Amino acid sequence: MSRRRRLTLVAVGAVLVTAVALTAGVFAWGGRQHGEGPLGCGGCDYIFTSMAIDVGHRGTNGVPILLNHGSEDATLDAVTFDGLTRGLNILGPLALRIGDYVGPGQAAGVIRGYPPSHTRGVARPVAGFVVHPYRNRDEAVELLIGFRPRRAGAFSYRSLLVHYHVGGHGYVARYPISLTICAPFAAYTAESCAAHEP
Repeated sequence: MSRRRRLTLVAVGAVLVTAVALTAGVFAWGGRQHGEGPLGCGGCDYIFTSMAIDVGHRGTNGVPILLNHGSEDATLDAVTFDGLTRGLNILGPLALRIGDYVGPGQAAGVIRGYPPSHTRGVARPVAGFVVHPYRNRDEAVELLIGFRPRRAGAFSYRSLLVHYHVGGHGYVARYPISLTICAPFAAYTAESCAAHEP
């Protein structure tokens, strides 16, 4: 095979690879825009949360609230984290239907301790948890995401991804809720920990 023919084949191959990558990127972008389904966050604003805690101690991020804007039940599959830094263990997460929780407001914001003692018996593992169509406040679902720093330093995630399905259709909804955890407690003020937010 001549050198010119080989260069032509390499060039054609590169063009095909680029075309496939661009097409996949367009479909992936389109999926993010419209593929979040009935639990999609839509136009959610970014929420930045941070807290100092001692190494090895547990805490809970209960800020994420899910609302099912569809007409059918949605079943949760998993929660994953975008930009999760090494050194921070994620515990659970658990799901809690607001109507099953007896107490004022949310079960937890960002607090020390996991799981929150007042949610025992009503909070359930995320996998298989059913989010009913939203008709009133009782149908909202609070995610209780446990965390534990393994060593000293600042650790975080940028956002969380809720994986779920409605019937045979799978979805991934992105929630722009970041969490920064600083350890040990004595080494950080609220301001110095917040300075590490992603």
